[in-house]
Amino acid sequence: MDNKLLISAVVPVYNTKTEYLEECVNSILNQTYTNFELILVDDGSDSSCAKICDDYANRDSRIITLHQKNAGVSVARNNGIKVATGDILTFVDSDDSLKPEAWSLAIDALIKYNADCAVFGWTDYCELDTYIQQITDKVRVVDANTFQIEVGSDNYKCGGGYPWNKLWRVSSLTANDNSIPSFNPALNMYEDKLWVLEAASSINNVVLLPELLYNYRFVSSSITQTEEQRIPRLLVAYDAYKVILDYLQKVNDKAYIMAYNFCFEFTNNDIRFLSENKARHKDQIKKSKQALKRLCKRIRPRTLYVPIWSKDFFVWFFYHYF
Repeated sequence: MDNKLLISAVVPVYNTKTEYLEECVNSILNQTYTNFELILVDDGSDSSCAKICDDYANRDSRIITLHQKNAGVSVARNNGIKVATGDILTFVDSDDSLKPEAWSLAIDALIKYNADCAVFGWTDYCELDTYIQQITDKVRVVDANTFQIEVGSDNYKCGGGYPWNKLWRVSSLTANDNSIPSFNPALNMYEDKLWVLEAASSINNVVLLPELLYNYRFVSSSITQTEEQRIPRLLVAYDAYKVILDYLQKVNDKAYIMAYNFCFEFTNNDIRFLSENKARHKDQIKKSKQALKRLCKRIRPRTLYVPIWSKDFFVWFFYHYF
């Protein structure tokens, strides 16, 4: 194991439960790879949460705590990036944790395969069950183009559009314009996916690891969303995916096609979900249909290179929506 590369780990913190935050930080302090700086960005948390961050910083010189007014996870991550001094950049969510060997295995793979990014699998921890998300059954190296396509497709073959299961070489991220990409604070959904896609434009290759090295915690609110909570998120998702599609359309044609197909599918599924109670969701259905029509205006012959629906689906779709 090469311990020369300094890892900068950015952890945005906002009113995280004490037990979760402590488990997160302790899992980082217990890494077998010890050459790191941990940047805790307190995003306007209550006093107890902010104090926990300060206490850790006072006990370990590798920990830096930043305090900011509540501005959201994107601004918190961006501020963490600004003070990062490492050779490697990664992110951790404050209610999640890492396996002790996570960074050691990732660094070893980066060096061995001369890769720009290392990605590993994870385990989803829900209240009643756990789900394994293994991204490969053996070590694989893929080019950045393939990586962007898979992330755009919204599948887990290359680790998904998440920042927390990836380690990036800073020298590669800054190769294009001497700066690390920023998270878009205007997005309230999919901001992490957009960042991963943008970061991928600066690199050459990615090494995929079979190990499950990250523990992702589903909090209750994310599992048991009510209709009232879900519907506003649907509308926000449309705006976010417009930004993603606009970006991919400029940089990766096939990734754009795959992302377009995914967006078309989930928008149509949203309409089906809302149509189960048409009277109650009349306004939302109208907005979803408008989003779908905007997607249809993007249709060009090349967007149909990778068809995922049958001809019968399109007949059904245009009959119901146009």
